[in-house]
Amino acid sequence: MSAISVPFVSVICLFLVQSCSPEPVTEEALQAYVREPGNGLIKTSKRGRLEVSAVYRPSDLIVAQEQRGKATNEATVQKLKEKYGDYAYFVLSISDNGKDALYSTAGSYQQFSDNLQKLSFRMNDYLHMTTSAKDTVYLTDHHFSRMHGMGGSTQVLLAFDRNQIKNEGWVQLNLKEMGLGAGRVNLRFDVKDILNTPGIDFLN
Repeated sequence: MSAISVPFVSVICLFLVQSCSPEPVTEEALQAYVREPGNGLIKTSKRGRLEVSAVYRPSDLIVAQEQRGKATNEATVQKLKEKYGDYAYFVLSISDNGKDALYSTAGSYQQFSDNLQKLSFRMNDYLHMTTSAKDTVYLTDHHFSRMHGMGGSTQVLLAFDRNQIKNEGWVQLNLKEMGLGAGRVNLRFDVKDILNTPGIDFLN
């Protein structure tokens, strides 16, 4: 049997990698994909009236949000992908019997003010990520979306360095009690589910 040439092997490997990459989808289809529990991108923990969930938010959804209403071309999309693509995003939601936990659990104005400060500026003190290699990954940034009690949950967008997790088997979000009554919560994601998430076809 003759030896297979190195260039031929390279072509085969490249084909396998490309064939395993998920096909790009519409923004609406990606939103539905992320929310489908079977895809492993949403995790939930309940404690009495309190429900804490985290959903992986692909960077393409953030690109789509920023690009909405603007002219779309390959250059602008690529620029936004480079801006957001180095991070893994999760939306943390905390609800109290279907209501915004920040407002519904506050027993006093002082407690409300303290919890608002934690959500807005001090999430690093209350949340971090651990990996299957027993490493700790800290928040790169976070953004609290204040809904003034009009939403169904308290929501915080979390950003982590994607390079610190892409080679792991799993990652786990670890939330300490922060005054909302949820207690300690651990939400674990398989990294393969994150990496296999399709992107958005922005140009078609």
